[in-house]
Amino acid sequence: MKNAQDSDQPRSRILKDDVLFELAMQRPLTPEAFDKLRAVPRGFGRSSAAGEIMALLRDVEALTKTDLPTMPERYQGPSPKGAVGDLIRVLLKSVSEQHGVAARIIATSDDIDALVLDDEADVAALKGWRRKLFGEKALAIKHGRVGLVATRKGIVEFPVAQTEAAE
Repeated sequence: MKNAQDSDQPRSRILKDDVLFELAMQRPLTPEAFDKLRAVPRGFGRSSAAGEIMALLRDVEALTKTDLPTMPERYQGPSPKGAVGDLIRVLLKSVSEQHGVAARIIATSDDIDALVLDDEADVAALKGWRRKLFGEKALAIKHGRVGLVATRKGIVEFPVAQTEAAE
């Protein structure tokens, strides 16, 4: 929300998730309809913030289906959450612990799924510092050039001899 950005506050401090959910479901377009919502305090329907929300809801209601943004197409084939995805998730956990960076900052679960399906996936894990830290290793595991070994000190990567690697 713009108010949250302008005041440099988390969105949930301006409007809680349950309020947003109720606004999306009920779509109040009058102060009276706004005041009937359980998630907002009584009298809020007459505030300037409620006026801004109602104006936004009116603008959304006026949109035609062709004006609405379309969702990007998603892969509909077999799940990439198989053994290769599991190995890459183990690598992610190891890399994040080794470098002291939260795993979700390096790669998301969707990033890993996309990487398993496509070496050139348009994901953050295959760009910039994330690619150097994690992406190259993930691709090497995917293609059988690197293996993982669990030791007492953690996960260790080792190169796989080309004669051993499955092509």
